[in-house]
Amino acid sequence: MDNLCWNTGAGQRARRSMVRHGVTPKGSPLWTADEVEICKKFWPDLTKLEIELPGRSRAAIGKRCRDGLGLYIKPNWTCWTAADVSRLRRIYPSGSASELIEAFPGRRLLTITRNAYYHGIRRRRKPYTRTGNAELDAIRVRCFTLGITMPELDLMARSIRYFGSMGWKHGWINHAAIARAVHVLDGKMTIEWSDL
Repeated sequence: MDNLCWNTGAGQRARRSMVRHGVTPKGSPLWTADEVEICKKFWPDLTKLEIELPGRSRAAIGKRCRDGLGLYIKPNWTCWTAADVSRLRRIYPSGSASELIEAFPGRRLLTITRNAYYHGIRRRRKPYTRTGNAELDAIRVRCFTLGITMPELDLMARSIRYFGSMGWKHGWINHAAIARAVHVLDGKMTIEWSDL
């Protein structure tokens, strides 16, 4: 019983200390009445809330709105209609996360992604980024065209994760791996001499 009283008193002292100093034990500032009003005004637009509350992270804003204020996005439990799936086929391959959420109000991004997967709708592949090395860029363009991933190219060219782990990124060009990759991709390497 004494321990319970002491713990209750310690909790009250900690709360008084937080109010007095304006911060939590971890050093985060306490939420003000003005911040709470901003949350109520702009919920569920988290992007707008991040702009209006510059000292708060997106995660902190979401947690405060859900746990402290009881604000939730009302889930859309209706079944996916043929029109929804058709819209999903049109938007999902190249649409951004915000575009998807806007197109399907009340549905979480994870739900949208899972439904796209269920219906066999895939994101459009993005071309490989340029490396600045002509030979590597030509290999990467060829792999993208043929639908070969960099780890698959490593297996084909026996290059021990050189392409998959971007071994070239630190300035080390493995000419043997490049030559093998060109060979397995059915290409030819040529040499051009510049006139002196």
